[in-house]
Amino acid sequence: MRYTTRIIVPPRVRRSGAPGTPGTGPRPQPVGVRKSLGFGDRLGLASAAHVAVAAAHPDFVPFLAQQCAGRTPQETLAAATRAVGNARYRQPWGADADSLRTPGEVDMAAAAGFTYFTLDLSEHVTEGVDDLPLDELASAVNALVAAGELPEDWASPYLDREVDVPGNERLILTLDPLRRAAAKFGRAVQHGARMYETVVRANRGRPYEIEVSFDGAAAPVSVVEHLFLGLEFEARGVRLTSLALRFDDRDSAEFEERLREHVAVASFCGPYKLSFRGGSHSPDLLPVIGRCCGDRLHYKTSAETFLEALRLAWRLEPERWQEILSSGGLPTTEGDVEASYIDDDAGARRLVTVADDLLGPRRDGRGLSLETWLVELLDRHGEMYVELLLERFGRLIRSLNAG
Repeated sequence: MRYTTRIIVPPRVRRSGAPGTPGTGPRPQPVGVRKSLGFGDRLGLASAAHVAVAAAHPDFVPFLAQQCAGRTPQETLAAATRAVGNARYRQPWGADADSLRTPGEVDMAAAAGFTYFTLDLSEHVTEGVDDLPLDELASAVNALVAAGELPEDWASPYLDREVDVPGNERLILTLDPLRRAAAKFGRAVQHGARMYETVVRANRGRPYEIEVSFDGAAAPVSVVEHLFLGLEFEARGVRLTSLALRFDDRDSAEFEERLREHVAVASFCGPYKLSFRGGSHSPDLLPVIGRCCGDRLHYKTSAETFLEALRLAWRLEPERWQEILSSGGLPTTEGDVEASYIDDDAGARRLVTVADDLLGPRRDGRGLSLETWLVELLDRHGEMYVELLLERFGRLIRSLNAG
């Protein structure tokens, strides 16, 4: 291997974006290593609100299409394109084919016109490596070499290498930490390189951007492991626009110190952005994330959009929501817990988990699916839903900028 702003609130929100609908606005494009915000829309109702948020906060480049479960790539992109055209929005915007795990998913996203491909490699990480004895660790790495996941000379570019990472102490790469990084991420990096080749073929010369995601891994990623990942992807010709990692955020001071080191590694290996997914960390850390990452930040918000839909449904028709919970065989709530679903983010996020279990074929006692009920309810109260999203995203962006 060779290592080389005026906000327009529509009176009603209609679900849009039928399969194959081309839309009427400007098309998405690569946006580069610029501070950006990803807008996912699980129900297909929020595109107009997302465009309004983007117009009000031009310091973030918007990804107005972000693929979510339950919608086809064509539906997702058509809805965003139509909303862009209706609002006469003329600033650059991106389209994120999120959580891609197979070559077939890459092909579908490219055919639909997505420009940003998030390759989720979390399931290819070998867990439990941190506790392996040294002899077992060496055997694990040798097995990866024998399987062709790592080249025979995989350690030679790194061993005893001193790396001056901007804004950080000098990192010296020694054999044991390198072996652990290789044993943990060797299969994932090789799979990522193969997925990257699929992206290249599927786009046939069209411009594209790549994010690699490890935020679903079981354990946080260390700074040395991040450096190994960045250099390995570079060696395989995978040029990253963004990288999503799993962080330990239990201690805010420790989180900030480690995050600054990760930002320095991203500058050294890229530069590329660090990507975060809304709901994966405490809201109190948003100013820390914004302060440490600066312009090299990508923040995905599909959880926020869906959460506000569920919260509004709870407020408007709590009895129906209780029926749907009961029909799914899940416990209903009472009293203070019920109030927390409305007013507290941590409590409200439990609604997202419950709704994920119920979306699809499950129905309430009146034969109405959860998704159909939500769409009909939010369509009747579209202006309220848009206002709630504008308020929520305004708070989110102010928090990210507070640092």
